[in-house]
Amino acid sequence: MTDVHRILTSGDFATLSRLAEDWRTAGHSHAPLARRILETAQIVFPSDLPADVASLGTRLEYSAGDGRRSTAELTALCLFERDYMPLRHPLGLALLGRREGADFDVMLDDGTTQRVRLERILQQPERTWPGRFSADGRGLVKGPSSPLVR
Repeated sequence: MTDVHRILTSGDFATLSRLAEDWRTAGHSHAPLARRILETAQIVFPSDLPADVASLGTRLEYSAGDGRRSTAELTALCLFERDYMPLRHPLGLALLGRREGADFDVMLDDGTTQRVRLERILQQPERTWPGRFSADGRGLVKGPSSPLVR
């Protein structure tokens, strides 16, 4: 899987850095890929993220394997609802930082490889919540339903 064309927000970078360190310490199989993503990705402020890139919190449509389309929201958390795709899942990690139209292979936990396509971005929080995160370091910024702390 090629990772040189990934774009991460500063928040995505911080979250993935923490996960990568936890995975490295635990000897998790995702650790080398996470480290490679962090070392090769372009890092941007959320306000500079292109509208067609998958970041944490992005709702997206993708196709995998048989070409059937699915929707999911990228999250750092392991949630048990089927509409969430955590970074801890190989597909979630593979989608992070990708652009619409990207085709790539994903190594699944069982060792098989699956071809995936990021079809389109349905909603991207950095674009729909102006000021949610900011480069000026403001401490508390309100989102649509709850306060977020930087």
